[in-house]
Amino acid sequence: MKTDDAWMEAIRSAAKAVQLELGAGWPAEVYEEALAHELTAAGFEVARGVAVPVMYRGRTLPAGLRVPLVVGGRIPVVLEEAPGAGFRGEAFRRVLVEGGWAAGVLVGFGRAPGVDSVTRVDRDVGNGGRKGPRMDTRKGAERLTGQPPRR
Repeated sequence: MKTDDAWMEAIRSAAKAVQLELGAGWPAEVYEEALAHELTAAGFEVARGVAVPVMYRGRTLPAGLRVPLVVGGRIPVVLEEAPGAGFRGEAFRRVLVEGGWAAGVLVGFGRAPGVDSVTRVDRDVGNGGRKGPRMDTRKGAERLTGQPPRR
């Protein structure tokens, strides 16, 4: 059984392969399809368009959220066409909490090839052990390379 770190590294490698092959400028759906193909070819189970229910005053909102890819039922992957677009920080942590995941991956395909655009986001970073989202700008999302995010 692979560890979460091994899964995260496999997602990172697959995303880099897609980025190098396609380059920048495609709609997110193209990258999503290519990344799902890479991960499936590597032997991972990939679910697409996974619904995450959003509760409001005791009822589930029909809009909810959609996570583009979930690898092995345990690691959600959200794609960005451009840096800073889509889910970031607390918003992605909220998705992790609502979906019941401990960590997820943000992949930014709008960057130049070779730029590390894969970021691991942990649900409980900076929460003092509490469950639930809260952004801690000192720790933030840890890059898969083990380095703190660039400031």
